Amino acid sequence: MLRLTAEKERLNVVFDQAGTPTYAGDLAMTIFSIVEGGYFAGNEGLYHFSNEGVASWYDFAAEIAAAAGHDKCRIRPCRTAEFPTKAARPAYSVLDKTKIKTTFQMVMICLMIANFPQLQILTDIIMWIALILTVVSLIDYLVKNKDVMKDTK
Repeated sequence: MLRLTAEKERLNVVFDQAGTPTYAGDLAMTIFSIVEGGYFAGNEGLYHFSNEGVASWYDFAAEIAAAAGHDKCRIRPCRTAEFPTKAARPAYSVLDKTKIKTTFQMVMICLMIANFPQLQILTDIIMWIALILTVVSLIDYLVKNKDVMKDTK
């Protein structure tokens, strides 16, 4: 889209096919967080992930052109029938993310918060709470096992 909207004066893009554009960085962070956090063990299987929201290809193209400052290209919505392709495309290709959301709730909540700069303070608070709970757990362990610690000297 970047190249097309930079080179062309007019561009026809289908508006009757909807999906959920997904930022590859969010997908990678989700996979990394689930695997690195050890949440995947015991939860093996097939999961669908995409960002939130729904957009037509026309909506997506218009946003890409606007973000890139390609305002000279006139993007016109058209129907799928006006834009024949060799492969049949579904009109609605939004993934059902129920399984990943319910299985990995905390990871999904943290990723959602991380995508909103206004909510960065919540991310910071969650990180501090996790750190404090870890320290408290360590102190509790050391207090309960102080006799064991003496024997190792």
